[in-house]
Amino acid sequence: MNDLDDQALRGWLQEQKAAYLHMADPAVAQQMLAGTLDENQFVLKPAGGVAPTQIKAAAVQAREAAQFLSAEYGDGVNLVLGVKALLEEVVWRDEERTDDAERAWESLGRHLGVREHPA
Repeated sequence: MNDLDDQALRGWLQEQKAAYLHMADPAVAQQMLAGTLDENQFVLKPAGGVAPTQIKAAAVQAREAAQFLSAEYGDGVNLVLGVKALLEEVVWRDEERTDDAERAWESLGRHLGVREHPA
């Protein structure tokens, strides 16, 4: 029996490949991890956890969000990674990071379709 006939080993090796690939293309690495779960259920789970689905815009805010997200992200995996990075910018109780946190909240508003209002 060939070592690569062992599904658990093959899954683990794919997980290792995804870890290296993450440095060059995080979105593709996350997609690879999703496929790896079929081989070995004990490997890392992808960051998204769920397959993204397209939503239908029914209101102004939803249309604004859809326009922003489609312009900002090429696919659902990049969206998940982008929002995770955005949320990591929000650091509580660190006054040196206040401006970063405020920019992250403003960006989150754009992600949710909240329009900027003139002051």
